[in-house]
Amino acid sequence: MKKTLAKKNLGQNFLISDLVIDQIIKYLSIEDNQNIIEIGPGRGAISFHIFNKTKNYFGIEKDQDMLKYLYPKIDEKT
Repeated sequence: MKKTLAKKNLGQNFLISDLVIDQIIKYLSIEDNQNIIEIGPGRGAISFHIFNKTKNYFGIEKDQDMLKYLYPKIDEKT
């Protein structure tokens, strides 16, 4: 898959550090019954950790180019 570059006009930054991702997820303390809305999931670096912790995840992504990263991973889980 061709690498997608961050679109600065959309304010995109891609999180790639596993350490930072783990710290964020730990800090959020997500429970199974929580409703989670993520604005701009991008490539899904945090999204799939959240998706695995709650039954009520909803991601809103403006950039259609990001869907090629999100859909295959979501299909695996549903």
